[in-house]
Amino acid sequence: MKKIVFLICSLFCGAANATAITFDESAGVFSDGYGGLDWSGFGRVHTPTYFTQDTGYVRGNISPEYTAFTSSSSGAPATVSIASGTFDFTGAYITAAWQNDLTVYIDGLLSGSTLFSQVFTINDDAPIFTNSNFLGIDTLNIYTFSGVDAGTPGDGKHVAIDNFTINESVSVPEPASIALLGLGLAGIGFSRKKKTS
Repeated sequence: MKKIVFLICSLFCGAANATAITFDESAGVFSDGYGGLDWSGFGRVHTPTYFTQDTGYVRGNISPEYTAFTSSSSGAPATVSIASGTFDFTGAYITAAWQNDLTVYIDGLLSGSTLFSQVFTINDDAPIFTNSNFLGIDTLNIYTFSGVDAGTPGDGKHVAIDNFTINESVSVPEPASIALLGLGLAGIGFSRKKKTS
């Protein structure tokens, strides 16, 4: 019986493989398809080269030596999307680049409808992990609001982002596979019944 339960779970419970996108390649603007996603309103930077001062970019760098950042100084949305299908956004490490008490709004959409939203406040002194767990979305938007100058040499509502973690879900079995499983289970049940008679 335990084998049957394991078989059913392995076919229907749908494992998920977490992937952390670390941005640890050459600096510059993202190209569509990076990490299997499309990116708009983001940049990528080699933190030790471009930010020698003590800023949120330096403190937000989780996996050396590159980090992503939202490129709008006014907080206009940066968008991550997928060309076809959906993805699960587990979360990311996020740090205010230049400001304290910066409000971040993240929303997850499917076909233009908002399924998830999250609001939190961040500073430039340490990254936080968002723990978003947005499941089955095709678009993720990141907006920033408010904030006060943290005394760093730059200004703007940019955020540094690292280890952007998504889940790639295993596909659901096709109807033919389900029918074969049903026949197999019926056969197992029939053979067990004959043995007990």
